[in-house]
Formats: sequence, C-alpha cells, structure tokens
Amino acid sequence: MGVKESWYEPEIVTRKGNPVSVILPIADFEELLERVEDTIEVARLNKAHKKPIHCRPWKGYLSEQGMESKSKRFGEQGAEVCTKA
Repeated sequence: MGVKESWYEPEIVTRKGNPVSVILPIADFEELLERVEDTIEVARLNKAHKKPIHCRPWKGYLSEQGMESKSKRFGEQGAEVCTKA
C-alpha cells in the first residue's frame, strides 16, 4: 500500500517563515496514520519477540499462583506453562 497520488497538493502553513502545520486531504491523513500505527505495532511485536521464554511445570506455576489445590482440575501431569520473562 503506497501513498496514492491525489489531485490536491498538501499546503504547508508557516509562521515567521517556519513550517508549523500541514493541510492535506483526509484520505491522505488516514493512510499516513494507518502506516504509522502499523510501524508502531511491528516495533512492539519485535520487542516482545526478543524477550526470553520461561517454561516451568504446570504444578509449580499453580503453586506460585496459590492454586496448587486445583492442579488436577486445570492441568495434566507433566504439562508446562511458558511465559515471557
């Protein structure tokens, strides 16, 4: 998806010779906003992906959560829980 060529050129608003804002069609603004949001999401996913994964026995996890009495109800023997560290 690329920025579509529009019939309208963005207008740059200046104050004392310095650019302070821009006027552009709403469709162009929405596309730019979507691209920024996508970039932020990719960066967030890349950061999350780099965190190490910590695995431990299901029973131990339930004990950490104060739920050791529910181990038979919630999990099978030998199961593991993996979370981001």
